[in-house]
Amino acid sequence: MTISTVSSPDTNSSVYIPMLFTMSSGRYNASPSSVNPTSVTDSSGDALFTKVAHGLLTGDIVLNASFATSTTYNGYFSVSKIGADTFKLLDVDGDELAYDTNDVSGTYTLDNHNRNFQLKCEIKESLGSTILNTKRIDVNSSAQFVLDVANVLKTYLKKDKTGHIANVGSHTVDDADNSYLEYEVDFTEEIDGLSGAKVSLDTSTVSSLYGFLIVLQYTDTQNIDKYVMEIDGIPPAVLSDFLTDNKSMFFSATSYGFLHFITDAAAAVLITYQAYNNASLLGSGNLIASPYYTGIRGFGRINFATIIAAYATANKVTLRVEDGGGEIYSETITFNLKTVNSTTKEIYWLNERGGVDMFFFTGKHIKFNSVEKQAIEMQLQSGYTYLDRGKKITAQQLENGWEFVADNITQTLYDWLIEIMNSPEVFIKETIASVDYLIPLVVTTEEMNLQLRETKLFKFNALYANRQKAI
Repeated sequence: MTISTVSSPDTNSSVYIPMLFTMSSGRYNASPSSVNPTSVTDSSGDALFTKVAHGLLTGDIVLNASFATSTTYNGYFSVSKIGADTFKLLDVDGDELAYDTNDVSGTYTLDNHNRNFQLKCEIKESLGSTILNTKRIDVNSSAQFVLDVANVLKTYLKKDKTGHIANVGSHTVDDADNSYLEYEVDFTEEIDGLSGAKVSLDTSTVSSLYGFLIVLQYTDTQNIDKYVMEIDGIPPAVLSDFLTDNKSMFFSATSYGFLHFITDAAAAVLITYQAYNNASLLGSGNLIASPYYTGIRGFGRINFATIIAAYATANKVTLRVEDGGGEIYSETITFNLKTVNSTTKEIYWLNERGGVDMFFFTGKHIKFNSVEKQAIEMQLQSGYTYLDRGKKITAQQLENGWEFVADNITQTLYDWLIEIMNSPEVFIKETIASVDYLIPLVVTTEEMNLQLRETKLFKFNALYANRQKAI
């Protein structure tokens, strides 16, 4: 195999930064080497060239124009390696060069560098071997081939980028497999043959790597390993973080929670919960029946109604990731019970770390409709009737939206809520005919006003509109 990997992306990489493969090829030589055959012998009518440790490989292109006696041996040829010390040559038609004379005064010069030498790079989805994209890379000034796969993976993952939230009313396991991708890259040497046709030579594969679509996409540091739970039978020295920076972990008897995490675990992991009444442990269990994750991005959807049904006096719930033997692999996150009313609105959004956060807007909220119409002035002719009009409506747009106001909040909480404005995915939970739905929104404006100077509490309100207009 002549292709070697100089460097490759981390096992877990964000597609929001370059994901570079640097490859080299033993077949490409920017400084052409020369081979001086010591003899040419008859091998069943073919010319068999001998040179101890010649270093040529099958598929190499060589050039010679200095044989004095036998001009048959002059020109461009493709190498057919027979052994470490012997080789044959093929002409433009792929036929082996015929033995003509024992003249060995010529010198063959490796000419691959002049033959449009490239690496063909097939970026594949590892599990299904589906080819996502094919690129051909030219050599650089360092005689290396550099491929960035980030944009390819990003485009592929964006085909269905909202599945990480899924249907809030469904409580089955969802591994959010659209927000990460296990991939491999097949590198194949390609060189123009003597006839000018492209010839494929050796292939090398780099596999079992993961690209993540939404992880720390707004931050400078792309430390994904902080969030990856590697399981080798020993709990990690530092417990891994969930993909959230939530400063307000609350729940109601009818609300949902979302916890994302990353694992390339060799053994299965699951999310467990512990229900409390103040400091008293009421009971514990798995988040969902058998929510096991192995080598994927894990996604825990918490239906607090089922926990409250089992533990009616619970006012606190903690959650963490464990393996099947009870070893803890993640930080423990605590949700506290919050009193809500019929006017409370639940807003969900894709946070800066690639998870989903939720906040209760318990202040007033106003739903509004905005209508925009376009009209043209009609020229009325003499003899018009009362049914004729001077203006005609040519276009009309109806837009629905909400204005939400939060309880008094701290500066720290506000710093977290500002993520809503930056988030590409914002949703409001709406219950229609006893079924919960997440309706996509666009945040248009938000503001914060100091309410109580002594306690430094602020009032936060935001204006939202439906992502799609009604008409």
